[in-house]
Amino acid sequence: NCHRHFVLFPHRNTMVFYYTIRGGPCLNAHSHITLTPADIICYVGRDKHENEHLIKYGWPGDIWFHVDGLSSAHVYFRLRNVSEVSSIPIDDLPRDSVADMMQICKNNSISGCKLASCKMVWTPHSNLKKTFDMESGAVTYHDTKMCRYGRCEKDRARVRELEKTKSADTDVDYYQEMKDNERKIIERKKRMRRAAQNEDDGMYDPMLEDLKSMKMKSGRQGDNESGLDAGLDMLEGISFGAAAASGPHDHDGTANEEGQSSKIDRRPVWLREEEQRQSEPTADVRFLRERGYSSSEATAACCTVTSRIGALSKLYNATGNDTSQSSEASVEVPEEVVQARMEEKEVLLAMFDFADEDDDAAAVFRDAQDENALDVILPIAGYEPPERYGFPPPLMLEVYVDENIAPLYPNEPPVLAAVGGGLPESLLRDLTRTIRTEA
Repeated sequence: NCHRHFVLFPHRNTMVFYYTIRGGPCLNAHSHITLTPADIICYVGRDKHENEHLIKYGWPGDIWFHVDGLSSAHVYFRLRNVSEVSSIPIDDLPRDSVADMMQICKNNSISGCKLASCKMVWTPHSNLKKTFDMESGAVTYHDTKMCRYGRCEKDRARVRELEKTKSADTDVDYYQEMKDNERKIIERKKRMRRAAQNEDDGMYDPMLEDLKSMKMKSGRQGDNESGLDAGLDMLEGISFGAAAASGPHDHDGTANEEGQSSKIDRRPVWLREEEQRQSEPTADVRFLRERGYSSSEATAACCTVTSRIGALSKLYNATGNDTSQSSEASVEVPEEVVQARMEEKEVLLAMFDFADEDDDAAAVFRDAQDENALDVILPIAGYEPPERYGFPPPLMLEVYVDENIAPLYPNEPPVLAAVGGGLPESLLRDLTRTIRTEA
């Protein structure tokens, strides 16, 4: 086991260069779109330190270009002011645009510019993976299947033309641009959800497929980005396996000495476990058992920690084999973290309906009166309990960061708990482990 180290990247402007590249007709499903140079932003980090900020503040839909296997500039392809789409899939980019991006990369590589040809790689920005053991500007990939490769032959004449379009060193607040873009995406998703409520209205949004394939930024740069959206997206694909489908909810029955079957309790397991929890001595132990922890674990945790959320944090970290210890000492929270938390709250407010207090499956903040509080309970919308479960409470994901549980969130992971859904306590614990591991 090792300690996790979380690094705060201060918000500051980024120095970049711009190039004007060729457009052209897009390919495949986007062949009806022809891009002009004015539709494309091609930008390049000045050095490896600036590249680090471009990695952090890129947009979903940006395409990243690099010389494969050699040091080179990070060159990004981005659309602007194109009404039909928010981005172009990697396989549909105009050929001339790709050729110009490769020439810029090759020419901005100390080793690559000396070669007659070199291998290039390009991939969506969302596929870039950054971990804390990497040097500034270094990245790897979440999925190599999303990478594309090609040879770039030296073309001095084209390089000279591109260099004439190169801007001066430009000071850009990419952080603010990223947040503005995120808000536009959220507003577009809300419009699409409203439109989807009426299947016959004939409304079609050509950006729908692009938005479906986007991965939001948070949670992608290793543990430094601990946003909730990646975890919620991951939950849509969770499978509980055969055990969830039959085993735990089969009718229980035991044989007595004469071989006669004892009386069968035909109630779903979640109802029986709910009844069993009532025999626990304290509400805190019942609270922890409801989230998948055993009676002995819950009792021991409550004996060493003063609050139930502190006890939950202790058990959650032990589940993940985390060597960190929960502390009740206050932590000074940098202003950048406070700002990031408030922005995350704005995103949650835009994504979920917090207004319907009569809906058990509605998202809710634990402390609605405190505008700075971020502890939140979110519905896992993709889960539907089988009919044999009866009418269990909805499956919810609880996120805890307040009260010194995760004072540097979103620059450190929160404490998570799955609850409800008619799932047995053992499966709720397995689900929590899965979320922790994959999100």
